Amino acid sequence: MIDTKFKSIIEVMESYIERNLIQTGQSFFNSKDKTFDYISYTDLSSQAFSIGAKLIDRGVEQRNLCMIVCSSPKYQVLYFYACLSINAIPLIIPSPKVLSGNDSLLKKIRYWANNKFSSRTFILVEEANVFEIIASQYSPLKVIKCEEMEYSNLRKERPINHTPSANDIAYFQMTSASTGDGKAVAISHGNIIDNINGIHNAVKCKQSEKVCSWLPLYHDMGLVGAELFSFYHGFDLFLMSPYEFLRKPIRWLETISNNKCTLSPSPNFGFEYASRYINLNRVEDLDLSSWKAGLNGAEPIRSKTLSEFYVKFKRYGFEPNAILPVYGLAEATLAVTFSKVGEKPMYVIVEKGSVKLGTNIVIKSSGVFDPLNPPNINPKSEILSFSVGTAIQGLKVQIIDELQNINNEELMCGEISILGNSIAIGYITAEKKDIESFEKKINTGDLGFIYQGNLYVLERIKNLIIRNGENYLSSDLENYLSTILGLPEANIAVFEEDLFNAESNIIALIEIKPTHDIESICEILQNNEVIDLPINRLILSHKTKIPKTTSGKKRHFLCRELLNNEKIDVVQEIIL
Repeated sequence: MIDTKFKSIIEVMESYIERNLIQTGQSFFNSKDKTFDYISYTDLSSQAFSIGAKLIDRGVEQRNLCMIVCSSPKYQVLYFYACLSINAIPLIIPSPKVLSGNDSLLKKIRYWANNKFSSRTFILVEEANVFEIIASQYSPLKVIKCEEMEYSNLRKERPINHTPSANDIAYFQMTSASTGDGKAVAISHGNIIDNINGIHNAVKCKQSEKVCSWLPLYHDMGLVGAELFSFYHGFDLFLMSPYEFLRKPIRWLETISNNKCTLSPSPNFGFEYASRYINLNRVEDLDLSSWKAGLNGAEPIRSKTLSEFYVKFKRYGFEPNAILPVYGLAEATLAVTFSKVGEKPMYVIVEKGSVKLGTNIVIKSSGVFDPLNPPNINPKSEILSFSVGTAIQGLKVQIIDELQNINNEELMCGEISILGNSIAIGYITAEKKDIESFEKKINTGDLGFIYQGNLYVLERIKNLIIRNGENYLSSDLENYLSTILGLPEANIAVFEEDLFNAESNIIALIEIKPTHDIESICEILQNNEVIDLPINRLILSHKTKIPKTTSGKKRHFLCRELLNNEKIDVVQEIIL
């Protein structure tokens, strides 16, 4: 167990080397021989120090931004810690596969390479073909080929004599909502340590914990919830890339089984994907009895998924109380609330019509979730929501109304607001030199309420649309449609028809004038580029049908209500 007195990850790395701890570490999945390659946390820290020294030789200085463009978790991890060791700022960029090709990757790199907050920006690249593409676009001095250090040359000392304070920036985290260039969240060393200590206390960890993860390290749930959490607390971690999980989802469960892993986080998508694509006829020995906490967060939790996963894998020792609904976001470093470990999930059935800002939620029934007998709901009038528990140590959850007034009464429906030590420093964009500070408080854009002391998350006011594990921000989709149609973005609203049905339509409501050429608009909307978007229902309506706040912000949740109550005057509808 690492001493919690440390104020930075650098001190943790140094502690591993000083104590020469070789019995705990990380195991990276090797796609060639289908086994795991082990590296102790001591050797990992020494490698990171060695790579950090090499980066200094290549001109990387303190506070320089370093974009990490690697597909393998091993290189992402090594170069992430290497950047921390020299007080540079790492930013893990999704690989070309995730960004749908090299063009999207180059666009994202171009955006961050031209930032105003770093005197110099470097791009650290693993794959040779990607390196050549990026190197042809940028100065050779800025593009560095990633390579592993020889063990004979491992450093025992940090590359620079600098100890970050708890308030110093450790890294930038991509916000999961952005499909465009987006913005990042600046995370401090103190944010990391506060949050992962909060997770440790919430899960009631023992020194014998073992963690398994397939989550991407450019996502906060993978980087903080698996990597940094395990590294800081000295837990063995078994890491594979998302591609290995998607190619063969049984690898996830086999890794848990073979290594007696106790903790493994995943969004609802992972549980659903495993249930759907694992063929039990090909499963031999599988023992999931060690898995005490399957942390389920990052997207809405579906009762159908929990039920199907349990029914399919209960024969292998998976317990119904192993699913642990949680809530978090990058702006809070990661974790915000956790359910109780060892207890079955709690749920409520809410009257859908009562889900409005500033009103009391109507609970029709509540109870302990039984995956063998899941509750039935009427999807037209009812919502099933799972408790995501209570705030982790160091954070406080509040419910606020549209005027930012706090109202923590039980069942009061409002926006979830969080304050505390692990709230990130703030947002950073390439266009601005300074950080947009959170001041230890963030309004999440999520709609929820408190019931019997537990938080329930209902709806995403901020309109993060999730499909098949991919995240889309409504504003990004609205901006794109605005561009191709030549219409003001204020005239377009993109939202889900039913947030509590994973297969419901994604709607684009488009306001038009009587003078608009409907035929040409329909022709544009039916082209291939629009078809490739997650939108599958386009509605043309007369102007002023999109409800807005007094400040002009679109009220997407009211768009959904108007549509479901058939109060939108439809001029034309296109089904994609």
